[in-house]
Amino acid sequence: MYFPVLRGKMYEMLALRDLAGQLGADDSIMPVVEPLGAHGSYELTVKELVDNSTSFCLITNPRFGALRGRTVGETYADLVDGTLDEYDLFVPTLYIDRDSTSQEITEFAAQYEDRRAVFVTQGASKEHVEEAAALNPEFALIREGQVPVALRNLFPREIRVQITDPFNRQARNQDYPDDEFFSDRHLVIPDDAFEHFGDYSIVGESTESGFAPYCIALHHCYINSGENDAIYIRHYKSDTNETQDDQAGKFAEAVAKLVSDIRPLGPRNRTLATAEYQRYHQEGHYPGLGVPKRLGISQHLEIMMRLI
Repeated sequence: MYFPVLRGKMYEMLALRDLAGQLGADDSIMPVVEPLGAHGSYELTVKELVDNSTSFCLITNPRFGALRGRTVGETYADLVDGTLDEYDLFVPTLYIDRDSTSQEITEFAAQYEDRRAVFVTQGASKEHVEEAAALNPEFALIREGQVPVALRNLFPREIRVQITDPFNRQARNQDYPDDEFFSDRHLVIPDDAFEHFGDYSIVGESTESGFAPYCIALHHCYINSGENDAIYIRHYKSDTNETQDDQAGKFAEAVAKLVSDIRPLGPRNRTLATAEYQRYHQEGHYPGLGVPKRLGISQHLEIMMRLI
């Protein structure tokens, strides 16, 4: 099973909404939503997921955004009570990290008595990981490189989910290579240590906000048939990058390159996202900076559904 971790930004929620129908019919993908707040985009997305009988994990102690610092009970009142409390396909999920407390874990256990998961990340103590393991969670998401093997092994292999961040973030968009390897987790997991896997898609783990760039880069995942169906990522960049002026022109330059590759990349890489890119190219329309991020996530999720 594949677990994409999404941090609740509007473009991430819109990508989930775009694919809610497909995700509801596919039990191989379990989105992990860390809500930034009880805003309209989040609420509409959850409604779409519920309406399409989609399984998803919801972080109940967010570490980012407006809900950071809220207790498990407060988050339940904000996000679950009256909307998800009767929905059997949502999996309450608790961060176990350097900010965890025994009281928080106890409150989570009392609030959610049935299906639940834990997400173990940097700084988690042995005491708190042991307490989390004693909850007998349905899934244990383990952030790669941040959790010692001895703590990871407190959870049965069958429930472990390896979470990675394969997006090779660059400080400047113009520094991205044209083409690079992205991930082959779908080819190597399950393995001796993990039954499932997940990642932060093409957004990366960073929560930094964007700004008008000198160079627009469209991050586009594709199935590389010549590399045993590993996932590669192409970065389609604008050409006129001396100033921040004319964002629409920069987008037109980048999207023209992407659209010219749609046929060569083959039918398995044609998706809802590629159709939308073609429409923007044909109409000469610039949709703003958030839409390419939404389409990049949508592209990644849709090809993952074809691979696992």
